[in-house]
Amino acid sequence: KKETKSVFFNRIYLAGILIFGASLFLPPAYQLSRPLQNTQESFLLLHGNTRYALDTLKPGPASFLKILPQAVANSFLRPYPWEGKNLLQSVSSVEILLLIAGCIYFMADPRRKAQVSHPLYWLFLFYGISQFLLIGYTTPFPGAIVRYRTIPFLMLLLFLYSGNPFLQQKLRYWIFKLH
Repeated sequence: KKETKSVFFNRIYLAGILIFGASLFLPPAYQLSRPLQNTQESFLLLHGNTRYALDTLKPGPASFLKILPQAVANSFLRPYPWEGKNLLQSVSSVEILLLIAGCIYFMADPRRKAQVSHPLYWLFLFYGISQFLLIGYTTPFPGAIVRYRTIPFLMLLLFLYSGNPFLQQKLRYWIFKLH
C-alpha cells in the first residue's frame, strides 16, 4: 500500500512538471513561467559584490533548457571550495560537499528501497530539489543563494538521513508530537 502512495505522489509531481513544461509552448502571456521570469528579472537588476553567471530567462522551453546547467551549478554546487572569499562562503562549500556525500551514501545504502516507499520522503526530496532549481533559475547572488537554500537543504537532509533507525525514531516522535 505504501508503494501505491509513493507512485501516486510521483505521478502528481510529474503531472505538475508536464503542465509547466507544456505551458512553455503557449504564447508568453499564458506561460506559467512568467512569475519566475519576473523574479529573475528583478534580481538581475540588483547590484552586488559577488555575482554568478546567469543568463536571462526568455519565454519558451529552449531558454529553460539552456539555463538549466547554470541553475543546477549555482544552487547545487556553488560556491566551489576554491571560491570561498569569506567564512560564510567557505562553510557553504563544505555544506555542499556534505550534501553530495550524503547523496552518495544514500544511493549506496541497502535500506534505500524501504525508505523511499513512504510518501513523506518523496515530499522532502521533491520539495528540496524544486526549491534548489527555482533558486538557481532566479538568483545570481551567492549570499542570497546560501540564505534561500537553507530550508530545501534541511528537507534534503531529512530525506537522505531518515533511513537511519535512530533518526527515524526521532522524526516520528516530533511529527506525532506536533499533532
